[in-house]
Amino acid sequence: MLDAHTKTERFGPERGLTSNLANPILQDREGNVWVGTNLGLDQFRETSAVVATGLPMDSRDGFRIAAGPAGSMYVTSNDALFKASSEHAAQKLVRLPRRPLILHTDALSRTWIGTDRTLGVLSGATVRDVPLPWARSRPFALLEMAAGRICVSSVEGAFCRTGHGWRAEPRLATPGILPMQMLRDGVGRVWIAEGDRIEMVDGSARRMFSARHDLALGTVVVMAVRGRHVYAGGDFGLARFDGRRFITLRSDVHPYLSRTAGIVETSEGDLWLNTVAGVVNIESADLDDAFAHIDRPLKVRVFDRDDGMPGVAQQDSSSQTAMEASDGRLWFVTRLGIACIGPKRLSFNSLPPPVIIKSLVSGRRIYAATAPIQLPKGTSNLQIEYTAPSLSVPSRVRFRYQLDGVDDGWVDPGTRREAFYTGLKPGRYKFRLMAANDDGVWNRRSATLEFEIPPTFFQSWPFYLLWAVVVLALLWLAYSLRLRAVAERIRTRMIERLDERDRIARELHDTLLQSVQGLIMRFSNIAQDISAIQPAHRDMLDALDSADAVVVEGRDRIHELRRWSGAQSLSDVITRTAERLLLPDKIEIHVSVEGPQREIYPAIADELLRITDEALFNVSRHAHARKVSITIAYGAQALVLRIIDDGIGIPSEIVAQGGAAGHFGLVGMRERTEKIGGQLAIATDPAGGTSVEMKVGAEIAYADRPRWAWLAWWRRSRVKRHGR
Repeated sequence: MLDAHTKTERFGPERGLTSNLANPILQDREGNVWVGTNLGLDQFRETSAVVATGLPMDSRDGFRIAAGPAGSMYVTSNDALFKASSEHAAQKLVRLPRRPLILHTDALSRTWIGTDRTLGVLSGATVRDVPLPWARSRPFALLEMAAGRICVSSVEGAFCRTGHGWRAEPRLATPGILPMQMLRDGVGRVWIAEGDRIEMVDGSARRMFSARHDLALGTVVVMAVRGRHVYAGGDFGLARFDGRRFITLRSDVHPYLSRTAGIVETSEGDLWLNTVAGVVNIESADLDDAFAHIDRPLKVRVFDRDDGMPGVAQQDSSSQTAMEASDGRLWFVTRLGIACIGPKRLSFNSLPPPVIIKSLVSGRRIYAATAPIQLPKGTSNLQIEYTAPSLSVPSRVRFRYQLDGVDDGWVDPGTRREAFYTGLKPGRYKFRLMAANDDGVWNRRSATLEFEIPPTFFQSWPFYLLWAVVVLALLWLAYSLRLRAVAERIRTRMIERLDERDRIARELHDTLLQSVQGLIMRFSNIAQDISAIQPAHRDMLDALDSADAVVVEGRDRIHELRRWSGAQSLSDVITRTAERLLLPDKIEIHVSVEGPQREIYPAIADELLRITDEALFNVSRHAHARKVSITIAYGAQALVLRIIDDGIGIPSEIVAQGGAAGHFGLVGMRERTEKIGGQLAIATDPAGGTSVEMKVGAEIAYADRPRWAWLAWWRRSRVKRHGR
C-alpha cells in the first residue's frame, strides 16, 4: 500500500489481513479502503491512534513508560528496556535482570529504573545499579525534588540522593505507610498518594485529603501536575485541586471517568485520560465547566479499539500510564501494548451520513417506508426501523428522532436503530430522523415518514358525541333525582307544619272556643235572672258582647289557619285575599292566570298565600297605588307568582338592605321563600311602582307532576301513534 507520501507498506496475515489472496479493492465515500480476500473482507482506514510495533504483545508485570529523546518513549516490559517511536519499530536497548516497577527520566536526561530490590540508571547499553538506603528489599516510590535530585520513600523512611550517597529527608517520610506515587508541583509542594488519600507537604506543613475532604476516588491510582493544576485519578473518577480542596467528578455521573489510570494536561489546557473506557479527551472549556457544575453531562471524545487503541488502560497504582513526549504526541499504556496519539493530527470524518428509514412494523406486518402509510383501525403500538450507512465506525453512529404530536422534542436513543411507540391515538403522524457519524457530524436534512391511524367506531366523533349525550343524560338524571329529593324534604317539612297548624286549629275549635261558648250561655242565663234595673245587668250584657266578639275573632283565626283546606283554586284564594286587604273601590285589582292550572301542594300554597298577604299589606299601607296586577304563571319548570303595583315604589337602599330597620316584613317574605326552596325578587321601577316575584320549582310546587317526565312523554306519544 502507498500512502500520501509514496511510502510503501506491506500487509499480510502477520499484520491482520485475512489472506494473501486479495483481489477486489474498493474505496467508499468516507475514504475507507475495502479489500476482499478468499477468507473475508478487510477494512483500511485512518485512525487517530498508532500502536507501537516491535514490543511484546503483553507483559506479565505490565508496561512502564518514560520520555525519551526526539519524541521517542522508553518502555519496559517483563525483562527488557525498549525505545519506541511512532515512526519505527521499537528498539530493544538492554535486558533487565529483575522485574521493573519504576521508570523515570529526570531533567538531566538520565533514565532511572526501579525494581523491588534495586535502583538503576541507564548508562549506554547497560544499567548501573545504585544501592538503596535500606538493607532489605522494599517497594518504594521515586520523586525528582529538583533537577537531577532523586528521592525515594518506603515504609523505612524517605531519602534523597546527594552525590554518591543518600541523606534522610524526614519531611517526605510516611512512617509505616507505603507511598504509591510522589510528585512535585510548580510551587514546590509535594503530593503523596497513600491508598485512598493524598497528603500534601508544603514546607513544614502537612495536610491530608480524603473522602471526607471531597476526594471520593476510592483508591488513588494516579496523580499528575501541570502548571497550577493538580489532578488525581482513581477507581471512581477524576479530581482536581482548586487551591483549597479537591473537586471530584464521580464515575457514577460520568461513566467514562471510571478507573482513571493516566492523566496528561497539554499546553492548550486540554485533558487526556487513560481509563477502562479508552483514552478520553476533554477540551479545556468543557473541563472547567464540568468542575464548576459537577452534575452536568460532560462532553468528551473517547478513543478505543475503533480508533486503533490496542486495549484499555493498564491499572497500576505505582506508575503513570499516560505521558507526553517531547514532540507533543501522547503515549498511553494499555494491557495489550503501547499506543500514541497526536492531538494535532487527529483523524476526522467530516461527511454526515445519509439517513434511511427502513420500515414500519405493526401487528406482525411490515410496511415499506416509501409513501404515506395507512395503518389498520385500532393500531396503537408500532416500531420504526432506521439506519445511517456510515462505514467508518458504524457502532458510533448516533441518532435523534421525533414523532410530531407525541414527542416534545428530539429523542436521543444513542446508537439504537429502532423507535418504539405505544398508546398512539388515531390521527396523522410524521416521524423525523437525523443521524451523526462517528465524529459527531450531524446530517441536518432529516428523513421523514408519514402514517395515519384511522379511528375505530369507539374512537370516532359520533361515538364521543353519543358518549357525551349519555354523560349529560346521566348528569341530568342525577340532578333530577337530587332536585326531587330536596323537593320531597321541603314538602315533608311544610306538610308537617301544616298538619301542626291544623291540629292547633282543631284544638282551638274543640276546646277553647267551645268552652268560651259554654261560659257565654251560662252568663246569658244569669243575666236574664238579674233585674234589668240593676247596674250589674248592664255590665253583664257588655261582657257578653265582648265574649261574642272574642269567639268571632277566634273563628276567623281558625279559618285563617285552615283557609287552604277547602280551596279549589289558588287564583280564587288570592283574589279574595286581595279584596280583603285592599280597597276595591279605590285600588283596581286584576288577577290573571297563565298556563293550565295545576294542583299545588297545600303546604307550598299556604306559604305563598302568607307571602302574598305581606306583599298586599305593604301595598295598602305604603304604596299609594291605584292599580295592582297579580299574575299566577303555571310554568313547566316553575310556579311564578308576580305582584305589580303602580305606587311610589320602595327606596332602592331598603331593597338592597333587605328591609327597613325595625321592620321585618321583607325579611319574613324572604325567609318563607327560602324555606320552600324558592326565589324572591323585589324590583322598583324608577318611574314608579314595585314588582314582587316569587318563583318555586315545579318539582317542589306541583302535586300532579309525573314521576318521570320522559316516561309520560313516551306514553303520550305511544297513545297518539296507536290512536288510543
